Amino acid sequence: MTAAERFTKWNKENPEKARAAKEAYRSANRQKAREVAAKWRAENRERHLANCALWCSENKEKRRVDNARWRAENVETVRALRKKWARENPEKVKAGIKKWNEKNPERLRKSHLKWRSAHPERVAAIVARRRAKKRDATPPITEAEVAAIAEIYRQCRLVTKFTGVKYHVDHILAIANGGKHHPDNLQILPAIENMRKGARRTYVSPIKPADLLRDVATRTEDLAYCELKARGVVA
Repeated sequence: MTAAERFTKWNKENPEKARAAKEAYRSANRQKAREVAAKWRAENRERHLANCALWCSENKEKRRVDNARWRAENVETVRALRKKWARENPEKVKAGIKKWNEKNPERLRKSHLKWRSAHPERVAAIVARRRAKKRDATPPITEAEVAAIAEIYRQCRLVTKFTGVKYHVDHILAIANGGKHHPDNLQILPAIENMRKGARRTYVSPIKPADLLRDVATRTEDLAYCELKARGVVA
């Protein structure tokens, strides 16, 4: 039996002593132990990954606790690593945000309201900037087109009021992307759908406000709907 075989056999027969001896050696030779471990990992990458995966699957709770403790002790490092990953993976970040927003519409709404309450000056700046863009994006229009725009906004308020769901007037092609503030470029969307859409894409809603109002009108005798019918907004 070779020395290596005797060493392996002794370790198997005396696991506690072997573990204690290994820990004592590592404590006395930390830098050397790190260098030896790093060299082994570099030369045996596949085995190292397999060992890590096996350990993680067998120690899920310990791993969770250790990770949480490390993050709490290294807040700045964690923040820097997350920022670096976000810079290197912008598409994954967008996909993750979109997925979370779709799964948590109510939390998203509350988050927006909280942010707006905490940053009134920034909200005012955004609104002012958008108004300026809208003015610049409004081509010369006729009185009939001005009335058509007003009617779209009026129907948006009606849809919101009578369905109980918040709706927005949306620019099909966003102003930020060259769209115009014109009746032909306006539509009514559920607020949550409009926020998902943003300025990144063009989307034409298949649902018309009159259809929504007509659907509710068939299920109620509210006097307001009688008024809507009289005005010809709904059939």
